[in-house]
Amino acid sequence: MANQDAVKILKEELDVVMKDFPKEISIDFDGKNNLTMTLLLEATGIINNQSGQVTNMQDNNACFEGWVLAIRAANENLNIKLCVFGLDKELRILSKSMDQDDDFAEKTTIVENEKWIDKLVLGKLSMNELTDCLFHKLFWNISDKNRCHFGRFLYRVLRFSEQYGKVKGSGWFELDADLECLCKCFDRYLKNNLFLNNIPRCEPKRISSIAEYDDKSKISKEYFVEQQMSDGKLKLYVNDAECIGRQFPVSLFEGFVSKGTRIFSGGFLDLWSLNSVDGDELTIYELKTKNQMVGALTEIFFYANFIYDLCVKKIFDISSPADKNYRNYDYIYLFAKRSVTKKVKGIILFDDTKLHSLLAMSNIIEIMNKNRTKSKLYYVKPVKYNLSAGYIVK
Repeated sequence: MANQDAVKILKEELDVVMKDFPKEISIDFDGKNNLTMTLLLEATGIINNQSGQVTNMQDNNACFEGWVLAIRAANENLNIKLCVFGLDKELRILSKSMDQDDDFAEKTTIVENEKWIDKLVLGKLSMNELTDCLFHKLFWNISDKNRCHFGRFLYRVLRFSEQYGKVKGSGWFELDADLECLCKCFDRYLKNNLFLNNIPRCEPKRISSIAEYDDKSKISKEYFVEQQMSDGKLKLYVNDAECIGRQFPVSLFEGFVSKGTRIFSGGFLDLWSLNSVDGDELTIYELKTKNQMVGALTEIFFYANFIYDLCVKKIFDISSPADKNYRNYDYIYLFAKRSVTKKVKGIILFDDTKLHSLLAMSNIIEIMNKNRTKSKLYYVKPVKYNLSAGYIVK
């Protein structure tokens, strides 16, 4: 169901038409050039939604990147601020439930010599009083599944803010004070600790035909399409690829890879290809089949940034290949280790149905590419493929 208030504001005050803007996201406009977008707490993954499930990043009420980019593309004079309703309150609730030992209290005193523990017990901790030690303890006090979605959310907000945020007179995106404080803590957390990706442990399941897909199966049509592409039966956007791989895991772990150290929820890249003809470039593909969703922008943004941080910026340590190489992982490992100029490219591939109107906006990719990475991370406009004919429609 659409948020009629937001739809009205966007249309009447900004001349931006978005009939399916989600009811869970609210919009506030100051009548000038400043728009505030507020997510519900469940969009962060820190709590479950009304159905008792964790909201996925590509869902309409959580894919803030897609909505923000689409609004900005429709009106490039806008400054957009992102907020999360009730985030400070939820963290105070979490802080009160922590195992608060004396050693922790001694290590987390504030300037006035008050113990952090006192403010935690009283539930009076404010967001701007978070220390790195306290943030780490709060983060790991969240249940495993929620923590991993919350970690991925903070990562997405952090990277989006870094690449499009207001800096020295440029940029158009900003965070409210609470969210900015959390992201700064998360940024230091990523920079001051060791993080590793997980490697594939087997080859992807193979299916003989699209007929094996049905509504009761866990096999999607996208899965069959990516198999056809990796087998060379459906030509890729990059036809001279050195190597093609599929179902690449994109989880992240603190210190070492284990169930108890995961900070990003499990997930897989649909498809990737490596092209060394014009310099080392890894292309990340997000596949869509008869599935129109703004969240595709969120997915390609997250996957491309994950690979960029893993292989180009090397903020994350890439795990060494196992003795038995699966899914061409060794190619990505060697790509990450090469000391040459490298690039990561993101692209959405869609089938012969109509692409979501917002994703088809001509300037949305241009906006994404003004991202302060000096063209080392960039995107190209969505590309159409024809499965039955076996070719890409450029």
